Amino acid sequence: MKMKTINFTKAILLGVAVCLTTITMNAQVFKWAAPYNDSQNMDDISMAVTTDASGNVYVTGRSKSCLQSGDEEIVTRKYNASGGLIWSQPYNGGFFNCNYGDFEQGNAIAVDAQGNVWVTGRTYQGTTYNEDLFLLKYNAAGTQQWIKFYHDVASYGVSMAEGTCIAIYNTAGNGTDVYVGGKTVSTANGARGIVLKSDQNYNSGQWGWSNTPYIFSGNYPSYSYGQTAFDIKVDASNTYVYVTGWVSNTSTLHDCFTAKLSASTGAVQGGWPQTYNYSPTNDWERSFAMILDGGGNVYIAGYRTTSTNRDAIVIKYSTNGGPFVWISPWNNNSFNGSDEYWDIAGFGPGGGGAGTVVYAGGYTGQSGGNDYLLAAINISNGSFLSSWNSPTNPQTYDGYATGTEPAGTDKCKAIDYEPTTNRVYMTGFANETIPAPSSINITNLGYNANNGALVWRTTYDYNSDQINQDDNVYGKYSLTAQYNACYGVDDIYVTGASRIDHSGNLNFDYITLKYGCGSNCFPCSCPQGGGRMMNAEQQQEAEAGAVAVYPNPFTASAVIRLSPETKISNAVLSVYDITGRLVSSVNNIASTTIVIDRGDLPDGMYFYKLIDNGNMISNGKFVITE
Repeated sequence: MKMKTINFTKAILLGVAVCLTTITMNAQVFKWAAPYNDSQNMDDISMAVTTDASGNVYVTGRSKSCLQSGDEEIVTRKYNASGGLIWSQPYNGGFFNCNYGDFEQGNAIAVDAQGNVWVTGRTYQGTTYNEDLFLLKYNAAGTQQWIKFYHDVASYGVSMAEGTCIAIYNTAGNGTDVYVGGKTVSTANGARGIVLKSDQNYNSGQWGWSNTPYIFSGNYPSYSYGQTAFDIKVDASNTYVYVTGWVSNTSTLHDCFTAKLSASTGAVQGGWPQTYNYSPTNDWERSFAMILDGGGNVYIAGYRTTSTNRDAIVIKYSTNGGPFVWISPWNNNSFNGSDEYWDIAGFGPGGGGAGTVVYAGGYTGQSGGNDYLLAAINISNGSFLSSWNSPTNPQTYDGYATGTEPAGTDKCKAIDYEPTTNRVYMTGFANETIPAPSSINITNLGYNANNGALVWRTTYDYNSDQINQDDNVYGKYSLTAQYNACYGVDDIYVTGASRIDHSGNLNFDYITLKYGCGSNCFPCSCPQGGGRMMNAEQQQEAEAGAVAVYPNPFTASAVIRLSPETKISNAVLSVYDITGRLVSSVNNIASTTIVIDRGDLPDGMYFYKLIDNGNMISNGKFVITE
């Protein structure tokens, strides 16, 4: 076969670290639960979770300190891969007043390649402003490095801001660029969605783009009629930043809003922003989540309001903006309830070619309450995937399955897709027992992404407490899935809160859950500290030439050699850096000998996956040095 030469250029997307292993479909089991209760026994609610390349787990949220209105503080915690607490850091804006009730919360969290932890949300400093948007940086040891704030002008005592989403990009030798989306509210300017940029340095509290945010272009004047950024992404080369949420306009009320900005200047790009209004009703349209494909196309997920209720929608825009490429609505025609997508993930083969399907999750209104909702959508035309018929596309999940459930239950809040195992995961909260007594549980599901078959289900009920003791998740950042190459199975992390009886007081505590490999899994030989390496059988195969990277380490180029008997026709090679972020992806590989050229990649360790028509051919690691 013809030798294939790959030239790597720097790019970044979410990825995983892997070792040479044969993929086995091991099922996840409950590994550990990590609760957190403030000393005041008040409500503590975790909002977001993320992990790093070593398997450490990070969560953030809010902790209430007063029985009355409630002084709150932001609490961020780091656990090791076994659930052991490494550090816990509270942050309070400095104003403590139980009668006022200062509302402080971490909404989103990210970790960079150096182990720095970035948190955004809202905080109160006891000034003439109400809550401020903040960006808080901790180092890997949990020591606060700095915090910076943003608020709109104060007017008539009403001014607040809040960070709702975060995206980071590690720049070679220059630290981390951080992008924050959120909202700002004042009586002078109304409610406005915003995007801010910060570099690695504190810079006297100033933000990037000349200390000026990008502001959504709505024209509704009332500060009580909110508009906000709800998801933010930076592209593979740190060239563009994308944001989605909703904007308020006088004539059309709430509209889905999506913008593409220059990462270096914050300038809006030609053809953007794009709004979506369902003109028959001119009512509420909202976007909660977005994802980018390799071509720069943008997919948003949310809902639109019809004359009867709400349709869940996914909309695709081209990289140049303009009118949307397609819209994919879904309504449960048998019962005109509220149908909403809350999260979106991708891109899977879905029984077809690699990267042809995007997945959207949320909930659908039913006659007996709500059900989880999961759809597989063809990215070329917005149609529901025809091969996903186990039993239907979209899929629904009913926790109780018979009778009427408590209002507001059975709602999926977050989904994630893991390409190595080709699984889609969902988390949310569902009523899993009869209505009286009632138990609201954290319910996690896993689906085969090719055919929609349910392959994994687990619920979490703290101490089997059941009566009026809920276990909940709260947002689209409450779930992350990562392939664990040592065991050939996905690790699933979920965060939220459990209502617990503390000496007669029913209050919420943080709860962070891990699901992973059970006792029947076949492990690799993993060194301590979370590293990845081959088991003995795989090492022998590599040494025999079945799979090899040579030379390794290398300075300019190396070769990936597969066994000559390997059947390969249309493979995709994906390469990840040590943080688990995609730095290169090359399609249409048909050779068993692949030359890789470092291009402009910096020195370091990298991991690769070679997948042909949805099947894993090889994965491993290599090191680039001078």
